[in-house]
Amino acid sequence: YFSVGTKLTFLVNRGGGLALPSVSNPTDPNANVPHDFCEFTFNSAQLYANITFVDMVSLPIAFQLETGQGTQTVRGLPADGLSRVAAALRAQSAADGSDWSRLIVTAGGRDVRVLSPNLAIRGNSALFQGYFDGYVDEVWNKYRSTDLRIDTQFTWGTVTGRVNGDTLTFPGVGSFAKPSTLSIFSCSDAP
Repeated sequence: YFSVGTKLTFLVNRGGGLALPSVSNPTDPNANVPHDFCEFTFNSAQLYANITFVDMVSLPIAFQLETGQGTQTVRGLPADGLSRVAAALRAQSAADGSDWSRLIVTAGGRDVRVLSPNLAIRGNSALFQGYFDGYVDEVWNKYRSTDLRIDTQFTWGTVTGRVNGDTLTFPGVGSFAKPSTLSIFSCSDAP
């Protein structure tokens, strides 16, 4: 973790573990501090490093890791990356009237970070309410009468499914309920 302009505050939780800065908790002492972090994995097989833009974008960081096996370069955001992302989100909100600009965290009149929709929705469930409903309805209606074929590139091979009611079913493999906007943004919540 590193920050710009202000030191980060790290706390200890009730169980004695380190509480990392939370970008989605407005009461976190680091909520208005521009900060970011890098992830490192070190085990007997590798040293791997990555900057992560899964939950947010903030600082224009990049790095280069040199090991005995070679060099890994992660380019990251350009110097004006945060302002460009924030400007695009504000423009999208103006164009479709949606919550894109509400992903931008500001402090002292400046942009501090942009949260992922997934993270922002978990903090404010009213965001993007029903945003993908019309599109999902179109897809679900299409596959009521048209086969959906997916090559799983796994044991199941190519599977064929159809929508019946609000469920997409692949016989012998599994079924999926109609996804919500949160399910789509998170890519990890079961529909």
